[in-house]
Amino acid sequence: MKILDCSGASPILISSACARKWRGVIDASTGEPCDLNIERPSTHYDRACLSAFYNNGIVALDNSEVLVLFTDSDCHIWLPELNIIMCGNWLPSSDQLASALWANPLMWRCMESYPLLCNSATDLSRDLNEEGESIQTTLLSGNYLVDSTVVSNGTYSGTAHRFRLYSN
Repeated sequence: MKILDCSGASPILISSACARKWRGVIDASTGEPCDLNIERPSTHYDRACLSAFYNNGIVALDNSEVLVLFTDSDCHIWLPELNIIMCGNWLPSSDQLASALWANPLMWRCMESYPLLCNSATDLSRDLNEEGESIQTTLLSGNYLVDSTVVSNGTYSGTAHRFRLYSN
């Protein structure tokens, strides 16, 4: 099972076609990395953090929607059999996920099948093919209802993001 470590940055879902345009913490006007600034966003990372400050959010990139996932976790796993991205250091049981209270629904348009799960701080124009920088999902193009839940087993907790195809 492949794990994406975002080291505190929000994970994003982005189409392969748009991924090379995502510059992460790089300021496009200077080509230099910048510190986070949500008051005056100048990078894709700034806009991602601003859009997912309390809940999942969307950042426009060209004619595509980049989904930004809200989480406090560093590690992220794609669970293809459930259409879930699990954020945290453990995997809940099917029963825990089935009985969870799912909330904060958001409609997201997946423009291209098999979007990539990536670190929002990464400059994907350079690092997309680096080992561990992305996970290819099995989502197909279409409109998705994305909702989230926090699950816990008493020792560990994490955020699960569920993707339900709404329409093609």
